[in-house]
Amino acid sequence: RASERASEGVVARGSEMATQAKTEAVHRGSCLCGACAIEARGETLFSAFCHCIMCQTLSGAPAVHFTGFTTENLQCVKGEDNLAAYKSSEFMTRFSCKTCSGPVFNESHLPEYPFRDVPVGILARDENGKTIGLDGPLAPQYHIYYKSHVRPMDDGLTKFYELPHTAVLDKNGNKIAEGSMGCKPEAEATEAPEAPTAEN
Repeated sequence: RASERASEGVVARGSEMATQAKTEAVHRGSCLCGACAIEARGETLFSAFCHCIMCQTLSGAPAVHFTGFTTENLQCVKGEDNLAAYKSSEFMTRFSCKTCSGPVFNESHLPEYPFRDVPVGILARDENGKTIGLDGPLAPQYHIYYKSHVRPMDDGLTKFYELPHTAVLDKNGNKIAEGSMGCKPEAEATEAPEAPTAEN
């Protein structure tokens, strides 16, 4: 009985450690040259592809996959004095490396929703070159600003006209529903999106 209790204790401690490791997962990343590095801890606030024209212009890519964390849970742990800050709008400051110009993280100035987000592409990879956590907490949940998408993305994710809670579009950019976060299109329609009211 003593050995059984000891075995149960080992299993319980192992389960507790596994749970703790899961909740305390650390995502690490750096700019291209490695002069600046970040660490992100805790649960993600969101993980999404952004198709806004600003992100397209800054990155040179059709869309950028960002994952967000609370401000205190995403910190620059190396090269903070080598960061260049660019306030791209009244709502967002984008930090990049002064040496290689690579992106490091962004910081929101929304008083009701402060956060920092990181381009998933700068995060650590496994031995096969795949971003660690991409099948878990970093997995993309939806698309935002799909109204300015460059090419259709048929990935089964919800595609919002602008931010979550705005209209939902199909892969070709046709409006199919008034959406909310997490909702998924059920039918396609040919109605065109309404005119935008504001840019991010």
